[in-house]
Amino acid sequence: MDPEFAADLKEIIDSRKPWNPPHGVILDSSILIAARGPRKRRRGSGARRGRVREDRRRALAVTAVELTHGIYRARTDADRKRRETFVEELFQAVAVHPLTLEVARLAGRIHGEQMGQGVSIDFPDLLIGATACIWASMSSRST
Repeated sequence: MDPEFAADLKEIIDSRKPWNPPHGVILDSSILIAARGPRKRRRGSGARRGRVREDRRRALAVTAVELTHGIYRARTDADRKRRETFVEELFQAVAVHPLTLEVARLAGRIHGEQMGQGVSIDFPDLLIGATACIWASMSSRST
């Protein structure tokens, strides 16, 4: 990782100030699940909760796939209902962005290049990363 980028990232993470990038923050399913509450105590999951304005919190369609998958993997009806309620409430409160052609093409490029070098990236992470790259390039063009 580029040392300057790493230093900037560390400063953002360690900061107590709200962080509100122009296109919002993409919430990964692991963050959303941790925010659901403790089934087991998850270290650090609530540390940054509330530092991003609600209108800047975003999820991607692939996150909806991951969370819906979790509903149907529940072992009991009670767990399934609890997860379903959580997911429904979440997507009422968080903007969900669709997969665009621009993101799909970038994800395909990244995936092809990385596979050519023997690097495998999980599909949801690939889409989240490609979306972040597109959003970052949009931000740099608008400033």
